[in-house]
Amino acid sequence: MALFLVVTAGSTALTFHEPTLPTRQANLLAEVFRSRHPAEGKLYANDPVFAESGQAAPWRLHLPAWRALLGAAERLVAPADAVNAFRLLGAALVLAYLLSMYVLLYRQTLSALTAMLVALMSLAVYSDKPPYWGIGPVFTVTPAGAYLAAVPVLMLMFVNARRPWALAGVFFLAGAAGNVHISSAVNLTAVLSLVLLARERFRLRACVTVGLCLLAAAAGAGPALYYYCQTFRAAGLALPAAGQADPAAALRLAGMNILYPGLAVFAVRRLAIALVPMVLAAIVPARPGRRRSAGPGQWLLLLAAIFIVAFGLHGLAQLAGRLMGTWPVATELFGAFGLLMVPVYVLFARAMVNLLRLARRNRRWVEAALVALAVVYLGFSWNAHPLRRLAKEMVTRAGGKVPHRPERQAARELRALAGWARRNTPPESLFITERAEIRAYALRSISCCGLDAEYLYRLGPGRLAEWQRRLRQQRKLLRPEPGALADAEAIVRLADAWRARLRAPAGPIYVLVRAQSAPSPAGRLAMVEAPAGQWGRHWRLFQVLPPGAAPPGALTRPARAASMPSSQVSPNRPPVRTGS
Repeated sequence: MALFLVVTAGSTALTFHEPTLPTRQANLLAEVFRSRHPAEGKLYANDPVFAESGQAAPWRLHLPAWRALLGAAERLVAPADAVNAFRLLGAALVLAYLLSMYVLLYRQTLSALTAMLVALMSLAVYSDKPPYWGIGPVFTVTPAGAYLAAVPVLMLMFVNARRPWALAGVFFLAGAAGNVHISSAVNLTAVLSLVLLARERFRLRACVTVGLCLLAAAAGAGPALYYYCQTFRAAGLALPAAGQADPAAALRLAGMNILYPGLAVFAVRRLAIALVPMVLAAIVPARPGRRRSAGPGQWLLLLAAIFIVAFGLHGLAQLAGRLMGTWPVATELFGAFGLLMVPVYVLFARAMVNLLRLARRNRRWVEAALVALAVVYLGFSWNAHPLRRLAKEMVTRAGGKVPHRPERQAARELRALAGWARRNTPPESLFITERAEIRAYALRSISCCGLDAEYLYRLGPGRLAEWQRRLRQQRKLLRPEPGALADAEAIVRLADAWRARLRAPAGPIYVLVRAQSAPSPAGRLAMVEAPAGQWGRHWRLFQVLPPGAAPPGALTRPARAASMPSSQVSPNRPPVRTGS
């Protein structure tokens, strides 16, 4: 327990060296802030995802239990950096996951050392694209990550359960945990159902038991199911026709390769990481010994069931949508792929115990090799990325040079810019940018970002085609070829197009551009000067003035300064409390 507390503290400390707030986490924070201001027009008044109110609003995609959990963490850390909410919640999830995984592995191996080492190895995250394997970095603190912390214990309870009432209890708990993330609960219950059927050789009694277990899972997930029934009913959603938009293209814009054929390439790359423990588990010969829990057969069944759900059922859902001329029936089934490493680590731990038994004379050397393997495995993961960067900076300083930290400097500028925007721009302002940090830190609307697809795909499919067009146009304009500058006139035209779509009251429009691509101020495109040089090296902020207003030079105050006494506009006003 003491070691797990130390690891949790170290993992949390490393997150303070992650320079940026990930887009998904920024949107999750925006959900929390928006839920505290349910009336329309109070917050994010001109945001295409967060402006709407009511049960059918796209920003209500995630469950209230998750928003309450994140909101409680945010209130505990306020008024400090809002990203500390993810650090606090992440620390709790890391500790819960380690304890859950340790209990599972110890029950399977009866070796405290092996269970501890493999539990630590299982924290490793080797991809920044969901579904994640492991937990620790800020980007893994998601509803799915919260559910993952309970998966090892749920799987242990399942493999040990034999009586129908015990199985129903496991399914009920799996469903109850789904009130944080229903997709994870659906995937886990689907996997467990397949294993239960295979374990009982598809007998009629097994089918009845599975039916009762699914009812128990539905009862546990009752609040989540009711919430989504109400949400989808309010939105009046049906499966969109295939011609409305290209769902695969929309998901690719968001960096989500969860549809075939792109899914196959993504999965092969992920499986390459799983080969390390799988190969080691396969080459070590089994040796009979005492067991308090299930043998390897059930874990192999779990592996097979996970592949069937993540690739087979997911592919059938995509095929069904194509045959019906609609979008894929379900895209969440691929999330079962995130469960794969739990049985893999169990099989790996069992193999390591067998190896220790076979090498009794050199047991200490084998144990040292296992510790080294765990260190190397974690050392090359995303969890240790800040540590590797710190080590590189130390080497640079030792050589008498100053380390170059462009990412950290750019993140610092963006935070300063967002703080200025929160203090000095009206709530109805719109920022044309893909940086969702503006939502989280400035509490202001942005035009669109890639991960808006998560919200619109499920709760606003009719707007997805227009969103794709806008995002492509915005990226083409604000991300020109290397060495080229953004077109000032095109920026003004884009802002005017947005101005025509703004909700009343229309606020000022700002454009955030990388410094190396920033154009010179011209016409109605005026540059906003940074107070005390807080930004400008990596980011430039422009304001597109309304037609008929084009003062020369740079702006030092936002557009609302023209209608306010100068004494009311001060860049040095104290910041407002986050989420208030």
